[in-house]
Amino acid sequence: MAVTTNPATPVRIVVDVTRRCNLSCYYCHSASGPTYRGPAIAGSRIGSILDAAERLGVFEVTITGGEPLMWDGLADLAEASKNLNFTSLQLITNATLVTDRMLDLLSSTKFRRICVSIDGPEDLHDAVRGPGRFAKTMEGIARLRRVVDNLTAITVVDRRNYIRWPELTQILLGAGVKQHHLTPVCFAGHAMEQYDDRALRDTDYETVVDILERLSPTLPLGFITSFKDGLLRPIAERSFTLSGFTCEYFKGHHVVIQPTGKVQRAARAWGRTWRADESVGNINHDDLYDILSNEPPTLVPLDFSEEMQRKYHIKDVTTVVVGHDLMDVEAVATGGKGDLSDPEEVDQTRIRPAALLNKVPLLRYDSLLTGVSRDPQRYRLRSGEDASLLFDTETFEIHILSPIEAQTISAEAVA
Repeated sequence: MAVTTNPATPVRIVVDVTRRCNLSCYYCHSASGPTYRGPAIAGSRIGSILDAAERLGVFEVTITGGEPLMWDGLADLAEASKNLNFTSLQLITNATLVTDRMLDLLSSTKFRRICVSIDGPEDLHDAVRGPGRFAKTMEGIARLRRVVDNLTAITVVDRRNYIRWPELTQILLGAGVKQHHLTPVCFAGHAMEQYDDRALRDTDYETVVDILERLSPTLPLGFITSFKDGLLRPIAERSFTLSGFTCEYFKGHHVVIQPTGKVQRAARAWGRTWRADESVGNINHDDLYDILSNEPPTLVPLDFSEEMQRKYHIKDVTTVVVGHDLMDVEAVATGGKGDLSDPEEVDQTRIRPAALLNKVPLLRYDSLLTGVSRDPQRYRLRSGEDASLLFDTETFEIHILSPIEAQTISAEAVA
């Protein structure tokens, strides 16, 4: 088990290599599409990004966009990925551009996981993305499995598919996919213009959770399903999906590198929408290792209830709130600071994972001990004085450990 003692740096780096995409999905939180002609991350910079992640003990780097298979730097990524050991590399794609040439390139890249976005069974998927897209995506999934067996599907859930998504789960099982993650439409990107008539209503969230709880026990052992609804219900255990950990529960524990090279913390953000300026540097001017080695800015995340309103527009959201959001987003996009005011009362569980240690159980502790004993190379540990983080490179889950739990698991890894 690889171990680092640098717990202050981000646990995840998301690299938006381009906003260019062959599709233009209405819910795209980065507002990507075929007409994009803006900047992209230079392939020559990707090596320094992966090097910084490895040196800083970052659990995972996500390559996304836009559609990263339309990015010119994939050959550079393949070469740079050979040096990764501690850090896992992940790709997010719509899987419609997996040509033979692309497959050869991806096969030489050290990916731990590939995530494919897919909206539902054929009729629902094609209604959003165009005729024939579902078949193309499923063909892409089959091809990608030749490169990485660890495939995850991501489905944006709206009022069209919030009841029918289990049909897709069964299809994905047959295709050899390992996980199916559901996420609501968030008020960002393209969805800012097409949100009201498609986004889930308050009771729809409850329906999705009810279906998920009834379906999960019937699925094969090891197949993971999740719904990104952490803002809606209390934390039940100290185990999280990587995305849930960084994007909902502990905001600010990851950074996003935009196509412009700007490095952004994400305490006051959702999707690619920032309500406050969280820029900490630019990789086109400075080395990422130096940027992230500096003390991070003190920007407090919104509390759960406020973010729930602003991100998903539920629980009595008002036009006043929406108007303020749009003004803040526009201010940040044009170089302003946006809303930098801190909440009067700070929920420490949104800032410090250690705040959960005496409140929430680690339900999977025994299975983690067994897993580490059987395959210690599968896990990564970031140790700290008050709490440690254990990362599973197969499931891409993070577990918060007490000092005693971390010590015991470390000893199990070398037993």
